[in-house]
Amino acid sequence: MSFLVTGSGKNNLKTIAPVIQKRWLSDQNEMKNPSKYHPELVYHGPLAKKIKMIKLFSISTSLFNLTIQPYLLPRILDSGSIAATVTAALCFGFFIVVTPILLHVLTKKYVIDIYYDKEKNTYTASVYTFLAQLRKIEFTPHDVEQPELRQMLTNCYIKGQPLLLDFSNFLDPIHYSTIMGYDKPMNFQLDTDKSTSVNSTFHVDNQQQTAKYNEKKSMRN
Repeated sequence: MSFLVTGSGKNNLKTIAPVIQKRWLSDQNEMKNPSKYHPELVYHGPLAKKIKMIKLFSISTSLFNLTIQPYLLPRILDSGSIAATVTAALCFGFFIVVTPILLHVLTKKYVIDIYYDKEKNTYTASVYTFLAQLRKIEFTPHDVEQPELRQMLTNCYIKGQPLLLDFSNFLDPIHYSTIMGYDKPMNFQLDTDKSTSVNSTFHVDNQQQTAKYNEKKSMRN
């Protein structure tokens, strides 16, 4: 079987072929370079793995203490020693409850990583939960607030959650300035309003004092 291509058909093939070839090459480039369509890593916390290992170790020790508690407590109670019973209860309570909670309080503000999505113009931060699971927080620079007073392990609030961002952990310092709002012009309107109100108050007080002085002067005369 053979196909006969006329002159007009050849011209159409010459016109369509470059378009098809260009489309095929662009699809191949997208398959070879998919990373450019993924969010960009802009922040990385170097202590992420260590924190996860410590949290998992703390949770595992708590579970271990819970499993051996039914075997040890009856023997301790049978001994009749109050000191031994109190000591065992304190040790069990510390390793089972206090240690995991304390570690979570100290590490829940630590940011594991931050990705920037160019298409949405949003950031996604990751933090650890109580059970060392990742929790994503999607935000924009408008969702970031700085605390009025300095707090321990906190330099910003993202959607109301206190977090700690280290400038040295940013791969590009421009994103740090954008997130913290340092790239925005400073607003001096509040200071201007305060100075205006102070000046007006001082002017009113001055007028009242002048009026009182004139009244006293007229009474003397």
